[in-house]
Amino acid sequence: MAAAAAAADPAEHEAKVAKALKAMTGFANSYVKNTKTKYCAELSIPSVVLKGLAEHKVALGAPLCPCRHYEDKQAEAKDGYWNCPCVPMRERHECHCMLFLTADNEFVGEEDTLTVEEVRRRAAAAVPPPPRRRRRHAAAAAAACAFARARASEHRRRHHPQVRSHTDGMSIL
Repeated sequence: MAAAAAAADPAEHEAKVAKALKAMTGFANSYVKNTKTKYCAELSIPSVVLKGLAEHKVALGAPLCPCRHYEDKQAEAKDGYWNCPCVPMRERHECHCMLFLTADNEFVGEEDTLTVEEVRRRAAAAVPPPPRRRRRHAAAAAAACAFARARASEHRRRHHPQVRSHTDGMSIL
């Protein structure tokens, strides 16, 4: 339904996304300050996440985490568990997207404020062109995700032994 509206008037859709991006950037800057977290050292990461949150805000009516796969985005947005800030972030300061990082995170940067223009610029620069070989790209992305999950799981086991994840103890086939 939202895709049909976007296709009907792309300029109106872009204006809505720009307005949502401004709101999400303001929210993120406030949240960073209130939770004493920081952005990732590589600022293209929070920029792309904020752009995804803004697009979901327009399409779904809620800032659903853009870093996860959903069978039904509308249902997930309505449920609210993965709406930013998600439940794991609110309860344990664990941000799957690397948008809000605690001081002990190895990827934490010094920045605690981003401008809307900076987010736009970095997000646009971070989006790669469409891959020529879709299967090869998908396999590389899957491998990178598996590596990141394993690394995060190892970090949790080493530094936060009291926190258990639903994926701990599972093997990747």
